[in-house]
Amino acid sequence: MFEEYQPFPIRDFGGLWKRGKADTCPSNHFQDCSNVVFGEASVKTRNGIEQVLASGAVLRTHSYKRINEAERTLILKAGGNLYDSVNLGVPILTIAAMTDFSALNLYNRVYISPQWFKRFS
Repeated sequence: MFEEYQPFPIRDFGGLWKRGKADTCPSNHFQDCSNVVFGEASVKTRNGIEQVLASGAVLRTHSYKRINEAERTLILKAGGNLYDSVNLGVPILTIAAMTDFSALNLYNRVYISPQWFKRFS
């Protein structure tokens, strides 16, 4: 049978161990520190991500950055509404038949080319 898990407190953390095989790692070191946050007296895993959009199907996203501004995202939702992540309440472009788009970030501007397909009978 499996033994019950017993936590092992580390009182004096020694840092990342990258000197040999995994089974030679001392008990006060970590083999992997890529998803942790260091506090004054603790080491914890980082917080998860949060859901940004709560409703509607997202068809396409495109991230872009303007000079001296935070990164933004263009979001195309079902129904042909294209949003900028700066203001998710008001679409920047609405074309009911739009199913996709292409975007090019050039000279601190974003050029958007909407795409839609008509079916011929």
